[in-house]
Amino acid sequence: SPGLARRAVLKIKFDPQAAEGQLEIISAERVVMVDGQPVRFKGKLTDGSLIRLSPNQAVRCRFSENLLDEERTVIRELYVESVNHRYGTNTVLDNVAFSVKRGEMLCIMGPSGSGKSTLLSTIAGHLKPNRGDVRLNGMSLYDNHKQLTPFIASMPQEEALNPQLTVREHLQHASMIRRPHLSHIEHMKRVDSILAELALQPLAHRKVGSPGDKSISGGERGRLNLGLDLSSAAEIFLFDEPISGLSSKDSEHVAETLHTLSRDNIVIASLHRPGARVLRLFDKVLLLDKGGRVAFFGSPSAMGKYFREASQELKILTPARMKAQQSAGADFVFDMLETPLYSQAEREGSSVRRFPATFWQERFEGSQLVDEVARGELPVQIEPIATAENKGQMAVPLRSKRQRIFEWERICRTHFHRTMFSKFRNRGTIYSILLEAPLLALLIGITLRASPEGRYSFDSGLHLPVYIFLTVTIGMFLGLTNSATEILRDLPIIRRERNCRTSTILYVLAKFIALAIVAGLQCAIYTWIGHEMLDIYGMFTAHWLWMTVTALCGTAMALVISSIVSTERAALSAVPLLLVPQLLLAGALVSFDEMNRGMFQGAAKGRAQGIEPIPARIMPLRYAYEGMMLSQATENLFEKERRKIQKEIDPLKEIVERRNDGDLSQELTPEQNDRLKTLTTALLRLMASEATDAQEAKSLIWKISNAGRKKSMEQLLEIPPYPEEEDSDLKATSDFFVNTRTDLLVSKSDNERIDHRQEGNRNIFLAEWKYWLGMTTKTTQACHWVISICISLCLIATTIILQIRSQRVK
Repeated sequence: SPGLARRAVLKIKFDPQAAEGQLEIISAERVVMVDGQPVRFKGKLTDGSLIRLSPNQAVRCRFSENLLDEERTVIRELYVESVNHRYGTNTVLDNVAFSVKRGEMLCIMGPSGSGKSTLLSTIAGHLKPNRGDVRLNGMSLYDNHKQLTPFIASMPQEEALNPQLTVREHLQHASMIRRPHLSHIEHMKRVDSILAELALQPLAHRKVGSPGDKSISGGERGRLNLGLDLSSAAEIFLFDEPISGLSSKDSEHVAETLHTLSRDNIVIASLHRPGARVLRLFDKVLLLDKGGRVAFFGSPSAMGKYFREASQELKILTPARMKAQQSAGADFVFDMLETPLYSQAEREGSSVRRFPATFWQERFEGSQLVDEVARGELPVQIEPIATAENKGQMAVPLRSKRQRIFEWERICRTHFHRTMFSKFRNRGTIYSILLEAPLLALLIGITLRASPEGRYSFDSGLHLPVYIFLTVTIGMFLGLTNSATEILRDLPIIRRERNCRTSTILYVLAKFIALAIVAGLQCAIYTWIGHEMLDIYGMFTAHWLWMTVTALCGTAMALVISSIVSTERAALSAVPLLLVPQLLLAGALVSFDEMNRGMFQGAAKGRAQGIEPIPARIMPLRYAYEGMMLSQATENLFEKERRKIQKEIDPLKEIVERRNDGDLSQELTPEQNDRLKTLTTALLRLMASEATDAQEAKSLIWKISNAGRKKSMEQLLEIPPYPEEEDSDLKATSDFFVNTRTDLLVSKSDNERIDHRQEGNRNIFLAEWKYWLGMTTKTTQACHWVISICISLCLIATTIILQIRSQRVK
């Protein structure tokens, strides 16, 4: 096992002559280096044998299940020391004290509101008591919270089950999260063992579904929920109402599983009214009454004897009724605690108790004191063991950096698989991908397919800027709605795994990657249909990337919301609050020069200069819209190739202009002169080129551009700028790729940016360049950086919030 101490090497020898399917153990060797010399120990092993490697580590031989299981055996005793806790003025735990040793199973009983769940939260390290302490081997849990909580596994009353995962996948993922250092084969062995132990093998490949689906029964759900922690390396197992809502047979099965688990661990379970058979499986019982007061602590048989004596002393039940109710388990005890003040005929619905909770608390404390005095014992004051000594005893095997990276990768992959299975097995996700995005694209495409001359043409299309704005808006909307409730649905699982030392950032990263894949598919389908409807050519990748990046930004923002709120309704209500301000300040619905002047730096003067309003500078949708608009105007095929040619012409043209201005030192060489002529010809032929369809225009643009850049005038002159056969459908090649309205908006913004009448560098909306931090940056790059920073900050915020929520000790 990779978790064993490095100084110990365990060698198991098997009989090669043993029958197939059987395992016969010959001997085992433990090699320990003492003063540089190996010391060997030999002995016979049987199924269930425990090989102790050190005071804190051992290996359990589970040959019947074909595995060796590491057992650290660190926690010898759990002691709850006079714990008191209040919520405001309401006391929920009142001087609760008890101890449980390794190998014992404790049942916490009590009526509703007696503090059972609160006590379990205190023992789990999730709720620090107002007074008192919880000690493990005498070591304070809350003073050494980080070191001790991994030894505690807590199963809350809520289900930590995902409806879309199978029974086997639940156990497999739980095992990988709790023991990431084990190999895949080892995990499969443990999962098979747990399935057999819980009698869930026939259901291994069945989806769990929601409680109302009846995919598996309530008892099977309860056993599966219980089994999630059985693969853990923890040594204290806490279960809150594990048999709630189960039949008597299922309850007995769950209790037997807990009894098996307590073989070399500490198991504590809260039960409301366990039957007699279930109760007999426990070693100790802690009975809490109203206000978290201890009414009894001891063995189940001692509890029965104690309350029989109390009944006779207080004349509560007749002998016949007492005998009849003792077979009902906890019902007898609860009838004693809740004995009414009046008779059945007199009370008329009154629920006033004859004996308050303080009476039973004082009676039990008095009986304990009498017993101790009778035995000649004095109360023992438990002294805490030195912290340093305990920390040394609770050593966890160290792993190399390489092993740690491997574990991180496995944890991240497990979270990713869990999210992907959950999303793609959900019909809602499939409908969203296959229907929501296509229907929106069809509706928008049909509505915006319009030109002033009647017949639609891309170059004269009236609404391409509107289409681009709607595209990024839908991307943001998809990201927000896809992720608004993601973390909320996982909260039971997160709370269940909070003590496993799993990295929160790995969970957030895996969740984000899985949601990014869903968003990418939705955006790809939307973009493809939208381009087909509006005859947009050569811009699929650019538009898809901008829409996807916007969706990812919405996803990251929604994850922050999902990590803060506590209900799905609140999360969904936050979507409009995030989306509407971005719509208003994106610069499309309302032009910046028509907005309230109070939103600008310099008020009316700043607005007149064309600068951006201050609130718009923090709106991700505004950068997505601006970046996508500039990509359409400057990165379409025609404009991209034209700019490549123009970029080579400009230096040569500058030399000619300097010579014309009188600088005789500037003169083109013959090669440069020929090069200028070739490039000029290529540019002229590109501008004059015509084609009948987009594919032909694309081919013609590439031919002219490549011939011009290769300095081949002959090859360039051989390319006709338009088809040789006359065709009434001939159009300029630019018309297939350049939209007039988009081009005009960008050109206007660039003209305002370079306006010599304005002082200083200004950031103009939809201009090709930005001035940030004393640097000139392309607007598309700047927009990408802003959205990427927004995504990163949101993911960091989500991680921090989840870390605080999951590890916070209230």
